[in-house]
Amino acid sequence: MIQLTRLPALGDRRAKYKVLLDGQSAGSIRDCEVQDFPVAPGSHCLQLRAAWAKSGQLSFEVPPNKIAAFECRTLITPFNAFVMLLKSPWAPWMDLCMVETDKTTH
Repeated sequence: MIQLTRLPALGDRRAKYKVLLDGQSAGSIRDCEVQDFPVAPGSHCLQLRAAWAKSGQLSFEVPPNKIAAFECRTLITPFNAFVMLLKSPWAPWMDLCMVETDKTTH
């Protein structure tokens, strides 16, 4: 199983992020939510999208009976959105990272 936590943000708090697991839609997550997504043990890829924005693609392993935990947040703030658009409109606009956890599945 994976657990995804979306950290609070001002830049896009109303946007819903689409969760892509192994290239397929697995659901969505809103600002300040924690969502669990079932996956089999083994190798997987995770990416987030919202309209034209996206995160980088993250590859990871899920051990048997363990939970792989992730956090995501926007890189956009009301103060830097224009600068980021000019700098690189195709760069990831969301941060996605794996976090340490000792959680196990039941």
